[in-house]
Amino acid sequence: MPETVSITVSTLTHLAENGSAIFSGHCAEGTRIRVVAGPRCLPRQPAIGEVWEITGNFREHPRYGCQLYAKRGSYSMPKGRLIVSYLVSHPDFAGIGENKAKALYDTFGDGLVAILDAGDV
Repeated sequence: MPETVSITVSTLTHLAENGSAIFSGHCAEGTRIRVVAGPRCLPRQPAIGEVWEITGNFREHPRYGCQLYAKRGSYSMPKGRLIVSYLVSHPDFAGIGENKAKALYDTFGDGLVAILDAGDV
């Protein structure tokens, strides 16, 4: 039965012209997950720092271990503490380190996403 997992992308292993991708990231619990997505599973290729909702099945690969084989995926705004890793790793927020990102989240909580969307510096 397929599972849906929210993943913050940290590594892009393979991006193909046909839209397939292999990437890794962390879920909210901190577990590292490797995703294998075929050509029509994602609407576009992921970028480091983005959060993606991936639905698929976990299977054991003889060389790479447990991997999530995507059936579909979609870009998602980070929620909760995932916003911290998003701010630290996404190129649009270059210069924001982990301490600053944590301070912003501690100050604004879940309202931080709306503040960033509004461009309210």
